[in-house]
Amino acid sequence: MDPPQLLVLDDHADTRLLITYLCPSSWHLTLCATCAEAQSALTTQRFDLLILDIQLPDGSGRDVLRFARRHRNSRNNDVPAVAVTAMAYTSAKTQRLKEEFETYLTKPFRKSDFVEIVCKHELIQP
Repeated sequence: MDPPQLLVLDDHADTRLLITYLCPSSWHLTLCATCAEAQSALTTQRFDLLILDIQLPDGSGRDVLRFARRHRNSRNNDVPAVAVTAMAYTSAKTQRLKEEFETYLTKPFRKSDFVEIVCKHELIQP
């Protein structure tokens, strides 16, 4: 089995570093700080999981997810996506995240929360 391919989009270097630390070193991570970088990667690579920050200086993880799902050059129309957010949401906004993404993580998140998500998507065994 090939190592999992993850796209990680977050404008905060510490969050990208944390996710790098939490993933086994054999995994291939494409780390992006902007929506533009992520969209470019989505047209050239196929991923097993998208981890997308919601609020970024040049857009939103929602924009990137729509790009992944609908853009004619995207190679990731059906890849599961995890929203990452530092914002506290009302129940209505949380429901919207659940409708758009397979799941979400609220910053700061625990290692166990991250591991649960990657296990759910069968990237590692519990």
